[in-house]
Amino acid sequence: MIAHGIFPALNKRGKKVVIRSRIRRWGETVLQTMVPSDYALLSQNRIVNLRKLFPYIPEKFNNILLHFSLGTEVFYETVDELQQDLCDALQ
Repeated sequence: MIAHGIFPALNKRGKKVVIRSRIRRWGETVLQTMVPSDYALLSQNRIVNLRKLFPYIPEKFNNILLHFSLGTEVFYETVDELQQDLCDALQ
């Protein structure tokens, strides 16, 4: 399926979601760099490693997203851990 635009799809709540079918716009070069660990743990057609698509995303923020990927080995044990990482990423 080829995307009709470069914008992410919208989920049921109207939030933007980057899905595999939408990244064809970026080209086959980007698709070839995708590995299973770039996709979301719960919805495996959604991409959480957004730095592959948008290199200007800060690495700290992308690392937070990668905690929710198929390839993660480290999970957030508490909301406090997630909050601390978010605070660090915003500085």
